[in-house]
Amino acid sequence: MRRLGFETRYTREQAEIRTNEKEESLETGEGLDSILEIVSAATKEVPEEEWGRVPDDLSINVDHYLYGSRKTGK
Repeated sequence: MRRLGFETRYTREQAEIRTNEKEESLETGEGLDSILEIVSAATKEVPEEEWGRVPDDLSINVDHYLYGSRKTGK
């Protein structure tokens, strides 16, 4: 729409919101963690005995475990 010269109230408000969010995250330092840091923090909370319950072929047969499709051979 902007290419055509139109700008709606929604697009103006969204630009303002995004600018405010960026400023807030820079001020507080939030949102700057890498995905590896986030995953690492989340996995630290899982007890060791629960990790033992994860199937050995989970990465190969994720669709089977999530949706019940047929298992794929190793």
